Amino acid sequence: MRTLKSEFPDWDDDQDDLIVLVPFLFDPWHNDECPKYVWSDHERHPGVSMTLWVQRKDYFPSSRRYTFIVRDGGEIIYIRCARDLAELRVAADWHYCLLVGRNLDGERMLEDGQPIPLGQLLLTLGLELVERAK
Repeated sequence: MRTLKSEFPDWDDDQDDLIVLVPFLFDPWHNDECPKYVWSDHERHPGVSMTLWVQRKDYFPSSRRYTFIVRDGGEIIYIRCARDLAELRVAADWHYCLLVGRNLDGERMLEDGQPIPLGQLLLTLGLELVERAK
């Protein structure tokens, strides 16, 4: 089983930066530049994949550490970079609201006082983007 330590033994950033992001799977691989989370469901959504890359903190100190990419059939249909996960959440919720007219974070906060889990928000946005790109 590949782990952060087996694939990136010199990773010196906080492991807290690498969170549980259900339904995305943590998929570190030493041939990649940095660790990543991936999602795909070949049975229900053939050709669709989503990846969230996590750069090292010292890559560029003021850079955007997180890059979220949605692909359909190998073609990139969405890419968003963010300095942190909070910025990524705001951007994803804003884009989804722009597309559909619903604020998922706001709705969830009214229901149970918690924001929608980030992985679920990214997946929902990604699938909506794929549908609209057809």
